Amino acid sequence: MKHLFITGGFVLLFCFASPGQKEKKTETLSPEQSKEILSKLDIDTVKILGELSAQACRCIDSITLSKKGSNEISQDIFKCIDAQVGAYQLSLKLFQSMKSSGDNKITINTDKKSQEYQRYYFEIERWLKDSCESLNHALASNNKESDFSMSDDTKALENYNAGVAELKREDFKKAIGYFEKAVKADPRFAFAWDNLGICNRKLGNLDGALEAYNKSLELDPKGVTPLHNIPVVYEFQK
Repeated sequence: MKHLFITGGFVLLFCFASPGQKEKKTETLSPEQSKEILSKLDIDTVKILGELSAQACRCIDSITLSKKGSNEISQDIFKCIDAQVGAYQLSLKLFQSMKSSGDNKITINTDKKSQEYQRYYFEIERWLKDSCESLNHALASNNKESDFSMSDDTKALENYNAGVAELKREDFKKAIGYFEKAVKADPRFAFAWDNLGICNRKLGNLDGALEAYNKSLELDPKGVTPLHNIPVVYEFQK
């Protein structure tokens, strides 16, 4: 646990202009006045989440994926998210403290096993699953999970690589065509099914996404991408 103490009172500068000179007057607001002003501010917590999650996404994009197994990749992803949890927790608690009456003490929970820490962590992770393509690429990059993760079929690989290129450009419709050709050439190509699920989910075809993820799990029951993304599909389906 870390403790941060915020002192009450804000300093506002008022400038009064008079002919030939300027006079500055400094007024210190009481904690009660400060809270009254802050209570009227419309703090966009969703924007805060998006900005911090975007930083985590850029961190994930910089992860070196070659020759790494799922555990190594998962640890790297965790570090990128963990780096933003403290700032996210502090931001929300700071605004809450400023807008409420009472003690201004803010406690930042750094215990990674605590429910409070995990709540902030999973809020960032949920944003990333839906909005960070780098996360999906990182999860899909592990070729040590299963014998069926990748394919030895030349045509399947050719279409898969073309689909990945379109996925990175966020042309999901075009990417789907390539991934469908890949799984047609090799129906046991788990990563192609993974990306087919991602594209369908991005286009709002949740049933198609769920079908593709389940196909992947049939081939590799420990597949990281479908296990991470199926709950997201269920959440969208309510």
